[in-house]
Amino acid sequence: MTLSTADKFRIMNIMGRYAPGDLLSLSVDEDFTRNYPDLRVDVRTGELLMRVADIGVGKAEGEFPMAHVQFKPGAAVARLAPAGIRILGAIDAAAHASGVVITITSGSEDRGRAPSDPHMTGEAFDISVAGFTAQQVVAIYRYLRQFLNAAFTVLYEVPALPTATTIEGDLLRGIAYVNPSATAPHIHIQRRKGTTWPADDGRATRV
Repeated sequence: MTLSTADKFRIMNIMGRYAPGDLLSLSVDEDFTRNYPDLRVDVRTGELLMRVADIGVGKAEGEFPMAHVQFKPGAAVARLAPAGIRILGAIDAAAHASGVVITITSGSEDRGRAPSDPHMTGEAFDISVAGFTAQQVVAIYRYLRQFLNAAFTVLYEVPALPTATTIEGDLLRGIAYVNPSATAPHIHIQRRKGTTWPADDGRATRV
């Protein structure tokens, strides 16, 4: 079954009405009942587990709240695994918690990556930190790590270590992961290698 990007975000909006442990039935949306009857799931299994706020699906352009998630032109969701949905939920929650607009710069669009790359399997996203203060970058980074816990990897990737001659630089050095191939500083989030999400008990386990 293939879902459109719009439908994927509609799923997130529906799931935002539930708390972990609640029974989820997408019958609350009659269109989904007709089009995707097999998407009725139990949140307790961990499948599609997430908590998100309304990110503007179905609203007219310009009606988004101040804090929301957007995609950079060229970034796309060509594939979306349960781990990817969890990551999108975390990114959206981080945007609302921080009161900022977070831009996803890379999803599962084809950029010549290997088929096994977590981006290509729909289990990784990159977000821009352009325009954020060092304090905001650190806060978003820490929020994502706390939200996603040990089942996921969150990296503040930079092509070179920030200078430590300023308070801001010192803050960023403390979380920086140097990736010489990175084109710009960004936060990379993916399902942690060697784990599955979700596991049968709703938690990631090592394989």
